[in-house]
Amino acid sequence: MKKKTIVMVALLVLLSAMLLTACGAKPEKAAPQGLDLPAPILLVPEDDKTTGKTDPQFQWSAVVGATKYTFEIKSTADNSVIAKKTYNAEARCDESACKIPAPQELAPGEYKWHVVAWIGELQTAWSEYRTLTIQ
Repeated sequence: MKKKTIVMVALLVLLSAMLLTACGAKPEKAAPQGLDLPAPILLVPEDDKTTGKTDPQFQWSAVVGATKYTFEIKSTADNSVIAKKTYNAEARCDESACKIPAPQELAPGEYKWHVVAWIGELQTAWSEYRTLTIQ
C-alpha cells in the first residue's frame, strides 16, 4: 500500500509539472510545500566505512519516478565539495538501486557523501550524509 501511495504521489507531481510547463509556468526546483518526496536511501559504502580503495563504488535506493540523481562528496575537514555530478537514472539504476563509480580518484582522507533525486524538474530532499575514510 505504501509503495502505491508513493507511486501515485510521484505521478501527480509529474503531471502537475507537465501541466505547469505546458501553460508556460516554470515549476519550482524543490517539491511544493507539503509534498514530501522521499529522499534516496544510501546503501554502499556503509556509514563510517574505511577502505584502501581510492575509487570506491557508491550505491543508493532508486526513487520511483526519478529521472536523474545528483551525487555530491565533500571533505569532512573543511566541508569543501570534492565532486558533484548528475547522473541519468536510466543509465545508472535498475528498479531497486543506482550504482556509480567514484567520480574521481579520492586522496587519503575523510569524506561525506549524499544524493538527491530529481523527478522531472522537482527535487526530492537530499539523503542523509554517510562518511567514508580513504586510507
